[in-house]
Amino acid sequence: WEVASMGGLACGWEPVGVYKALKNQRTETILRGLRARLYPGGLLPKGHDTARRLLTMARNGGRIAMLADLQDRRGAVIPFFGRDAYATLFPASIACAAQVPLIACRVVRLPHSRFRIEARVVEFERTGDRRSDAERATRAYHDLFEAWIREHPRQWMWIMRKWR
Repeated sequence: WEVASMGGLACGWEPVGVYKALKNQRTETILRGLRARLYPGGLLPKGHDTARRLLTMARNGGRIAMLADLQDRRGAVIPFFGRDAYATLFPASIACAAQVPLIACRVVRLPHSRFRIEARVVEFERTGDRRSDAERATRAYHDLFEAWIREHPRQWMWIMRKWR
């Protein structure tokens, strides 16, 4: 998933990355060191202070990179591969609150250690009701993810429980 950030760098952007901090401080330090060059706009641990900073950054034209297929029991339950799945509303909530496009990206592995990075604007109706707009957007990008996964099922990796 870090390869997707390289697409932003190639466009001259300075993406901001969001990640879940590790409990092991030594491993955390190593991982931050490896990821830092991919996120010159900053690498921020998930949390309430980060959420406020990201909203400000998005409103000011910043590019934010985060995993959008994460499970979040406080988010929404949406259909994914025909079963109800937990989904985070956070990426869509930021896009709705900042009134910016929501862009989904994927990385397709190619032969000979090459990759193709694809990005697509996620289309969804914006009514002004942030919660329902975020849920619609989350459903829309999960529909897109499902189509992408069906296209290249061997390239999808999931290490946490997605379904209830």
